[in-house]
Amino acid sequence: MAEKKYHIVNFPNPSRILPPPEVTIVRYGIDYQVKFWNSIRCLTRFWRIYWNDTPGAILEFTDRTIVMSPGTMILIPPYTLSTAHTVMPFTHNFVEFTCNLSFAPLKPEPLLFDAVKFAPKIDMHTPADRKNLALHVLVGTLLLSIQEENLGSGNILQIDERIKKVLEYMDKHPMKNYSVTELSKYANLSEPRFMHLFKQETGYTPRNYWIHQRIEIVGKFLWDTDLSISEIAARTGFVDRSHLSRVFKKHTGHTPAQVRKKMCF
Repeated sequence: MAEKKYHIVNFPNPSRILPPPEVTIVRYGIDYQVKFWNSIRCLTRFWRIYWNDTPGAILEFTDRTIVMSPGTMILIPPYTLSTAHTVMPFTHNFVEFTCNLSFAPLKPEPLLFDAVKFAPKIDMHTPADRKNLALHVLVGTLLLSIQEENLGSGNILQIDERIKKVLEYMDKHPMKNYSVTELSKYANLSEPRFMHLFKQETGYTPRNYWIHQRIEIVGKFLWDTDLSISEIAARTGFVDRSHLSRVFKKHTGHTPAQVRKKMCF
């Protein structure tokens, strides 16, 4: 009888295997040359990391203003209101991501880190697989570096869960044309109460928040693609280029053509 040439391998108990955290990088930019950055009252479900190689940008939060210097890296939790301004052209790096890790009750305010210590050693020419790994390492390192003092007490002011639920729904379907009736039912609130609470929690009316979402998407198309402004208008639900230009300028102070010409973000 032939001798058996194999042996039994005892794998560890599956209950001891840690599932990987779900971290998704939805957008990033390395070494972007930015001449204009105007993001007014940005409110998003994404985490954001910003660090600049040169000075030139200012970030404003509810009760804090940060002048972005080359030595500063900023981690912004989801649903933290921020406004960006440009002082002069600068070199910009950013990462937007989602994760399934719980940090409640995390204060809705920016967290500052040493860019020299944490910034990944990559540039626009770094191979994609190395860049991908470096950015995920950056995200994980910053999340692990969140200190206890950055966590509030159980009574910390957080965005209302009903409004947060609506914002997450709107973020997942930014092209849908919502009605107040639909959104108030989704939040299980009366329409007047929903309108009041939404404005109180976000600073926007539901319609203005929806427009803000589409303006953000337009900005990403202008930056990330070579689509014509007419094509962008069609893809983002505007009647035509003229309609998009009017709405975009009303909310940003510049037309899409001006933004693209200036290599704006």
